[in-house]
Amino acid sequence: ALVAAAIFALVGPTPAAAQPSFFGGGSSSVSPADSARDAELDALTAEIASRFRCLVCRGQSVQESSSQLAREMQALIRQKLEEGQTPEEIEAFFVASYGDFILLRPPAEGLNLVVYVVPALAFVLAFVAIALRLRAASRPAPAGAAPDPDGDVMDEPEDLLDARDREWIEAAIRERP
Repeated sequence: ALVAAAIFALVGPTPAAAQPSFFGGGSSSVSPADSARDAELDALTAEIASRFRCLVCRGQSVQESSSQLAREMQALIRQKLEEGQTPEEIEAFFVASYGDFILLRPPAEGLNLVVYVVPALAFVLAFVAIALRLRAASRPAPAGAAPDPDGDVMDEPEDLLDARDREWIEAAIRERP
């Protein structure tokens, strides 16, 4: 305890200006307006960075990624915002540099339209196939139809044979002793 007291007496208490201001003590060189502007820039940087794909990571935005490239891209976005560029201008810059691939949500035009149309088309086709299958299953069986081993209803046996097969069967029945 004596050693700690001696060190404290030699070093002395830290000046109020050197104490952290997050506890409300001490003075800060950053004005409340500057910290509000920084918070606004941070939020806008995060929102813009979440639109872009990280070129190093798979399936992550620049905002989510912890790669060095993503950090550099975030710094570039913030720098461009500080220079007064709009989010649209920043997006145009990145698209011009990397192409539409950089966007997590590519525009629905040209070849990118496939990304939007194919899933919707597959959903519609699946719905139509299911509806047709349910409609066929709910139809009553025609009179005289024999059940298939799978539980489906078979057509009349005569409908399943062509003329040549019918002739062969009839000839085999006539030759039978």
